[in-house]
Amino acid sequence: MNYQYRYGTTLTQAAHTLLSDGGWTRYYQGLTAALIQGPVSRFGDTAANAGILALLESNPYMGRLPSLVKTAVASVAAAAFRMILTPIDTVKTTLQTQGRFGIKILKARVWCFFFSLMFFFWAWLIDWLNRYENTE
Repeated sequence: MNYQYRYGTTLTQAAHTLLSDGGWTRYYQGLTAALIQGPVSRFGDTAANAGILALLESNPYMGRLPSLVKTAVASVAAAAFRMILTPIDTVKTTLQTQGRFGIKILKARVWCFFFSLMFFFWAWLIDWLNRYENTE
């Protein structure tokens, strides 16, 4: 399905292309990443949501917050956990759409953009810490 979505083909075109690209094993590219991502995503999402709600309830001050605020904080924690799983999803999708060359393509992209991403991450982190430091 990711192949079909990526290249905008019909179901029969995608099936024919995948079969000719690598035989029946081509349909299973990215399966390992998918088997990891699915359960970990469901568990982590639920655990983050329930854990943050329990943590907020256990605190005397935070326990008095409105339910809407508690739910919003728990949702942010669950979303942050899903963000941690983004690299696994990237590997899965790249393997499903690019086939056996997917890992090589992904490594090349990471190598090409790693330093710029790290620069922007550290710039953001320093800016955030500077703002936090200046508020006290």
